[in-house]
Amino acid sequence: MVADETKANKELAAQSTVFNLSAWAKNRVDGKRKRKGLGELTPRENSPYRMLATYGLTVGIAKTLFAPLDRLRILSQARHMSSVAAKERVTGSSIANMNKIISEQGFWSLWRGNNSNIYRNFLMLSLQVSVYDKIKHAWMPNNAATYSGADYYMRLALGACCNMGLTAALAYPLDLINTRIASDMSKAGQPRLFKTTFDCFNRTNIDEGFRAGLYKGLELSVAAAAIRSLLALPLYDAVRNQSSSFSQFGFDKIGVSMLTSLIMSLVVYPLDTAKRCMQLNGAKGHFTLYKGSVDCLSQLARQGGAPVFYRGVHIYALKEFMVAIVQLSLYDTLFSQRAKQEE
Repeated sequence: MVADETKANKELAAQSTVFNLSAWAKNRVDGKRKRKGLGELTPRENSPYRMLATYGLTVGIAKTLFAPLDRLRILSQARHMSSVAAKERVTGSSIANMNKIISEQGFWSLWRGNNSNIYRNFLMLSLQVSVYDKIKHAWMPNNAATYSGADYYMRLALGACCNMGLTAALAYPLDLINTRIASDMSKAGQPRLFKTTFDCFNRTNIDEGFRAGLYKGLELSVAAAAIRSLLALPLYDAVRNQSSSFSQFGFDKIGVSMLTSLIMSLVVYPLDTAKRCMQLNGAKGHFTLYKGSVDCLSQLARQGGAPVFYRGVHIYALKEFMVAIVQLSLYDTLFSQRAKQEE
């Protein structure tokens, strides 16, 4: 087999006075796939770079449209962390908090912290696309058809855990910056706690340190990502078995994926609340209440249990629902227009 491949490569090189690198590479890839029983490569119907750009654009637009809901959720989750006077703090009412922001900071302040959130989403998307195949191949080196049952699900789940954990860790500083800028309740005309994304990054790094500051609460984010990855496949299969019931509500396209993501988010939501509190723990304009992530979880549990852990969950559910609909609509529109232009 190796001798035949070498002979084929020499024949390709002899076809031109200039070595045909692309043909040589294609021959090596085809030979490798043949040895693994994968068959020949088929061309993609759509360019992966175009799909990545389109998906990133739709995510950015959808996230930006509903960024005010995200800020209201963060304020609700960590409202006890602010070191301002009690009468100046946000309350448990989302409507009251929105009116407070508009009256004291201005309408466009509802989008405070959105830039860092967009940067984080683009970075995570790029890392997932570039790293996932390599991690998946490390856990599943042979054809996927050779694995079955628990072994298949375990390998796929472990690969997804590694991928999600890695991307969450690398993009975590932007998540922390988003939380800190969104939690800034400085009124119009007053000095802001952080002026820009870079200003927040720089001040946090100088005041609290790189690991101790920018990665505060990282373990909670990685744990949530790992739990989501482990639940993704079995939960998706369970929801898909009931997918026929979604058609009567008009959710036949996004019902399975949306409901699966929402259920997983509800399961790990307490970790997200604890993460937000840790990200603000000791930050400028906020109290230092917790010694670490475990202490944060135990104190929140003693303060009120589930009601404290699930602050703002209704805002999150509404936002995720609206983002899913807008994102799918934009994605279909952009691709349909592209297909008409090519025709």
